[in-house]
Amino acid sequence: MAVVVAVMANKQDVVTVPPFIISKKSILKYLSLENINFDVPALYVFGDSYVDAGNNNYVHVPQIERNYTPYGIDFGGKPTGRYTNGRTVADFIAQIVGLPFPPPVLSLSKGDKRIPQTGTNAKLEGASRFVREHNKGLQSQFQSKESFSRYLSKSLFFINSVAYDLDIEWDGLRYFYDENYYTQLLIKDLSKHLQRLYQLGARKIVVNNASPIGCQPHLISGGFTDVRSSCCTEIDKGLTKPCLANVAPCKDRSSHVFFDPMHPSESMHFIWARRLLKDSSVSSPINLIQLIQS
Repeated sequence: MAVVVAVMANKQDVVTVPPFIISKKSILKYLSLENINFDVPALYVFGDSYVDAGNNNYVHVPQIERNYTPYGIDFGGKPTGRYTNGRTVADFIAQIVGLPFPPPVLSLSKGDKRIPQTGTNAKLEGASRFVREHNKGLQSQFQSKESFSRYLSKSLFFINSVAYDLDIEWDGLRYFYDENYYTQLLIKDLSKHLQRLYQLGARKIVVNNASPIGCQPHLISGGFTDVRSSCCTEIDKGLTKPCLANVAPCKDRSSHVFFDPMHPSESMHFIWARRLLKDSSVSSPINLIQLIQS
């Protein structure tokens, strides 16, 4: 099993985001990768709000829903439940390997989940459900156990889950847990999910590392001044809440690291994806291209 650990890109790495509607051939040329072939049948994404493709639309909790503008303003002009203005790092990876954007798993019927997919997007807790449902139903759709195993071993599994746990969640738990004990709990939980995915047949896994703690706009009221402001107008204008509904965000969204006080802009997501592909200094022990082609 190849497990790649990735870290967020730095703020100085600024590039132009490719068009929303773009073919695999065009985006590979855009990234100077036109001579590289990717054989990835599916992209499965597990994680928190950084990479959520809209599962929050189906849990009916108003506080976490983001299915309103200005979210999605650069995603064809339509909000989808993504916590940013456009595509996420997972969306860019899908375009690069020639797959559709992985749909929210909560948007699929039980029947759909048992049909060979090009990938889905779910909370990390959904990894266990993924194992159960795919063992029961998806395997029966393949001609043999070998072809099913080949499908899983070539698929890419992208996990991003620690940003929320080590930031927002920790704010409420720091009075109940020792920080070392809490960290060990997170490691144990992540290890459990990785082991289950491996038992299922996953072999190519990207686990994103935590972004630097304290380097988000909603934390600068503690005296930090080296973090850029978010692109949208926050609900309480205090850099602690989501974007105000139906209020236009900043015009130059490409210059902002963060779209709202807690989530990266599309530009930052693209830099993240681009550096994952080639840069072994942020993707260890190998970069994403090497992982896919292994």
